[in-house]
Amino acid sequence: FSSYLSSRFINRYSIRDQQKGQARHPSKNPDELVRVFFPHSKVNFYQTLHIGKLRLCTRSYATNKIADDSNIIFLLDGIEYSSRIRAIFTLDNDEPYLLVAYLRDLNPLTYAINVNENVAYPNILYTSTSKWNFTPIEVNDFIEKSAFFRSTAGISYFLRFPTLEHCS
Repeated sequence: FSSYLSSRFINRYSIRDQQKGQARHPSKNPDELVRVFFPHSKVNFYQTLHIGKLRLCTRSYATNKIADDSNIIFLLDGIEYSSRIRAIFTLDNDEPYLLVAYLRDLNPLTYAINVNENVAYPNILYTSTSKWNFTPIEVNDFIEKSAFFRSTAGISYFLRFPTLEHCS
């Protein structure tokens, strides 16, 4: 069992230390919140970020596109959060960073197996709150892509994509 957990952990987080991200497609729309966080730095904004073969983009860049690569899971103080990428930027022409919007109070989707038993599905998280938190993160804090959906009832859903390990 311990070897299974170890291999799952290593495989799941292997992207974190593989490569540095490459910011691409300069943006003409600066995000003023980034300037609030870093008032004394020269900030350059971008629309996409490539980490190896993965492409991430800002949520504004993903609007009206077929694929939305602006939703991610990241690590902050040892806790995984689902988020949307608000900005991709560099400080003083150095390594890229992400400004992410995330919700703290996410709950796993639960469903009834029978009258007496519910099962929680941790790969689908939801909340009815609309209070977004914002934080800049390093590229190494990125874990994996996810999907986001906001229902007409105002409920936000984040879905973690299943992998062969999740499904086996």
